[in-house]
Amino acid sequence: MTPFFERVFKLRQLFLTVFLTTVFITTVSAQQSADNAKAVEFYQLGLACAETEYDCQIANYTKAIELNPKYANAFYGRGWANYESGNYEKALADYTRTIELRPKDKDAYLGRGTAHYGLKNHDSAIADYNKVIELDPKSADAFYNRGLAWYGKENYDEAIKDYTKAIALKPKEADFYYNRGVCFYNKEDFDQAMKDFTKTIELDPKSAEAYCYRGLIYEDAEDDKKALVEYDKAVELDPAESLYLYNRGSTYSRLGDYPKAISDLTKAISISPDEFDYYYNRALAYDEIGENDLAEADRRKAEELFKKTK
Repeated sequence: MTPFFERVFKLRQLFLTVFLTTVFITTVSAQQSADNAKAVEFYQLGLACAETEYDCQIANYTKAIELNPKYANAFYGRGWANYESGNYEKALADYTRTIELRPKDKDAYLGRGTAHYGLKNHDSAIADYNKVIELDPKSADAFYNRGLAWYGKENYDEAIKDYTKAIALKPKEADFYYNRGVCFYNKEDFDQAMKDFTKTIELDPKSAEAYCYRGLIYEDAEDDKKALVEYDKAVELDPAESLYLYNRGSTYSRLGDYPKAISDLTKAISISPDEFDYYYNRALAYDEIGENDLAEADRRKAEELFKKTK
């Protein structure tokens, strides 16, 4: 339910394309000049692909690289497409080659950091984000991404520091507040977490995750009526997320509304049928309304699924 994501940029603006793709050594041979010009065409074809047509992008950038093996933009573009399509190892290689060709390219370091993060190489990701910050001390996205990497290492204090710096640089980014709120929540600093989730909702009223976390905070405070309001909103915004239904169903149980609890837990199970605790909590609700056979069936299923987790 926690949508951590990295920020990496694809340079699609035409003026940047012109600037970055037309600088060639004038002393090259006629064949090299022709190859370079053709490489630019393939690069521009890669940019022209739809944003999610990663195979199209990769194919065109690869042709550009074959024609001009020192074409940094093509390596960068292919790295972006590889990252977005989940090929983190290939993205890592492409961003590394971009850096070899352009050692001060902050976006390439940012991209390589995201690839390291995708591979759970958190220390390497932090090193790359450090380099971005060295090159551009006002890069809010580098601080934000480094915060994600610290979070991956469960170093919530360092993550909070970086999210706070990112917020100072870009105070209107809902994601920055949301992820800082998650850190505060994990540190059990619920007051600060609530402030951040509330700010998240102010900036992004459709953040179902933030409503869910506010519900969890109210649960911790044993205020189930307020928790229910938050879960209602989370379910309204994202009815296909089983966790929100599970949380609301469990809250209904604590409030004594067992039919509604069973309804929500049944919906949660239909979406995520392998969650043992969903069955266990539904069994408790069935017990309360005297459906002992159904409760026993759910307990058996919960036990079966729990054993698979070991």
